[in-house]
Amino acid sequence: DILITEDPREGQAPIEASSEAVQIMTIHAAKGKQFPIVMLPRLDRRGQTDREPFVDESFGIGFSPLKPDDDYKKTEPEIVTLMKNRSSEKEIAEKKRLFYVGATRAEDRLILSGTLPDSGKPQQILEWLYTYLGIGEEQELNLGVKQNVYINGTTRNQRFELQVPISRVLADTADTDEISDETVPAEFPAYLPSALQPTENPAAFSVPELANYARCPLRYQLENVLRIPSVKQTAPGLDEDEMRAAVRSVLARIRQLADIPNLDALIQQASENFPEIVEADTELRKYINNFINSELGQTALAVSNTKTGQHIYADLDGHILDGRIDRLFKDETGHWQAIIYETDDAQPSEVYAPEMELYSLLIHRCYREETTVTINIFFTEPGRCEQKHFCASELQEATEQWMERITALQHGVYEKNFNHCSFCLYADADNQCIVAEPQGE
Repeated sequence: DILITEDPREGQAPIEASSEAVQIMTIHAAKGKQFPIVMLPRLDRRGQTDREPFVDESFGIGFSPLKPDDDYKKTEPEIVTLMKNRSSEKEIAEKKRLFYVGATRAEDRLILSGTLPDSGKPQQILEWLYTYLGIGEEQELNLGVKQNVYINGTTRNQRFELQVPISRVLADTADTDEISDETVPAEFPAYLPSALQPTENPAAFSVPELANYARCPLRYQLENVLRIPSVKQTAPGLDEDEMRAAVRSVLARIRQLADIPNLDALIQQASENFPEIVEADTELRKYINNFINSELGQTALAVSNTKTGQHIYADLDGHILDGRIDRLFKDETGHWQAIIYETDDAQPSEVYAPEMELYSLLIHRCYREETTVTINIFFTEPGRCEQKHFCASELQEATEQWMERITALQHGVYEKNFNHCSFCLYADADNQCIVAEPQGE
């Protein structure tokens, strides 16, 4: 039990960010970030799930004892075989999840690398790629891609062929004595996807991105433009992204009050998809029950017209705005309400005001007949809610203000908002911005 609940977690080393350097990091450290080029190496690496003893959250500790009366031969208890299989399945699920996270960090180019054994049969992640993508002996893979394109107020379904080059032989590496110090441009393969065609929309923004700029333009520059790591590191422990994803996964399946009796099964499913939250089962249950037992939860689960995990986007005067709404439902008065789950520590109300305003704009653009939109930020740990109502006239005024902010963002205006420093990740221990003010003559 102690090993399961108190297994120490290795902290991440600080990353020295530079626009002119390659960054090497774990996939966990790369969560929430994106880079123009991402390389995932050693995709053939095998796991170590067959080593005893096995520590299983349900069956305890298992190992194969030796037979003293039979030349100390190793036994093979069925329970140990079961624990070995469960360990292997858990590692495979974790590898697939990490591979997905790592692959989606790439903005423009993703390079996948691994080694084939002498038999030529791929192993581990390479085997999955060969199987699911149908990789054979060809030097290029053509993948059919379908995407929804938003043009002139309508969504169109477009298909195209994505060409993926497959390199099987590496050029001989030059001797270190022959390597010149002279810098030469890198030569990339010629097989590249066709350039994306520009649309009539000047720009596209996500709700978190624009809200970040509204809180503090300088923070937006540090985080989204310069990609500088924050100075306030989270304490070691369960990854907040994991917990947030697990909470959303469970609550998305609880659509009505009748689904609550199946809570144990839903949490078990989340444990399989997010192995790291197994040790935080009590915390996850607390978050879920806080919502179910809240006044907002009772209201949301009592209605029949409910949508969960909605990714919606809309035209904001020539710009595309998109966001993810955890729960969207029509209340008993006939008005749409949105719920966003927040697992982090609750911040002052003004911190969430930009998101709430942007989410209301999204919903109003999708449901223009609505005269009032209600946005709820539900904090799962304390079980409290931040709620705000927006009428049509307020949203019109808000649209004009957001257009001004978008114009400033596009012109590179990154001013500092001193009122934001007290809860900013780029402030020091004294709540002072890490970017010093320019000194006068």
